[in-house]
Amino acid sequence: ATVRVWDNFNNPGEASVRFKVSEGPVLEVSNITAYPNPLTEGQEMHIRFEHNLAGEDLDYRLTVADLSGRLLHDRKGKLESAPSRSDVLTWNPLSAPFSGGMVIWRLELTDTRGNSSLHHGRIICPGKLR
Repeated sequence: ATVRVWDNFNNPGEASVRFKVSEGPVLEVSNITAYPNPLTEGQEMHIRFEHNLAGEDLDYRLTVADLSGRLLHDRKGKLESAPSRSDVLTWNPLSAPFSGGMVIWRLELTDTRGNSSLHHGRIICPGKLR
């Protein structure tokens, strides 16, 4: 659909909007959080989220990177018959060579129809005390 409008000085503007009507429900993710924040030594980061497709399979990809962009964690998997609220995704900072500080996590969820939802955030992690 194309929309044409004019401002107060009679300057025209035009924009086109494209949309797709889905045959089924579209993946909607809400209330996503990473906890605890900050982490203390020995704790894992957990990601909790809610979605509207309870009982359906969801593919996920969880990545964690330091502030320089170095990838610390990259895991793909499937949540089979995913409940509407999930907190099964975790990351242990001791599993990567990492001196501590802030990291960026990124979670992409994809339903069986190919609809995806991308989320990201920051979390503070302790360094290895070895």
